[in-house]
Amino acid sequence: HAGHDMLQVHNGARGENNSATIGNLVGSSGSVEVAGLSFVWDSPAGLVVGESGHGSLLVSDGGFVTTRVGASFTTLGRQIGSSGQVEVHGRDSLFSASTLTVGGAGDGILRILDGGRAKAGGAILGDTLSGRGTVLVDGPGSEWSVAALTVADPGEAQLTISDGGLVRSNAVARVNALGRLTLGVGRLDIDNVQG
Repeated sequence: HAGHDMLQVHNGARGENNSATIGNLVGSSGSVEVAGLSFVWDSPAGLVVGESGHGSLLVSDGGFVTTRVGASFTTLGRQIGSSGQVEVHGRDSLFSASTLTVGGAGDGILRILDGGRAKAGGAILGDTLSGRGTVLVDGPGSEWSVAALTVADPGEAQLTISDGGLVRSNAVARVNALGRLTLGVGRLDIDNVQG
């Protein structure tokens, strides 16, 4: 429905579902908070944060959200007019996706802060002409590990690595025409750069 829904799960619980959508319908908004050292949310067939509405996911205090290898998609801001935001905050917090799109046809934001970590087998920021993708990796211990990274393909995208943050790519990293990379006391480790 076109309202606002919120889910909070803390401290030792485990959630599992085949696929998940946060912020599904136009005009709707949804938020999920995953917190606690023992919490695992497993969504093997994929995760959409912001399908046609507005979605947000907070992973904090050692929470763990994962989509398994082979999942069809994990997308932040999938349709035109949508927005999806994921924040991974604090040491031992982890967001893991086999394939990640930040800004499909809508607006996607991924923020990795204060020692949080994220992993992806491949990632695209700004996946269509209307898509806008933003990733911020900020703070000591904050890390994004991604096999293949494309910034702006063909939409707009911004990758900022600051205050001791780290992005690692062990395959290829591309920054295309509408992409921007900002390093502010951050580090980008890559095996193969194109752009």
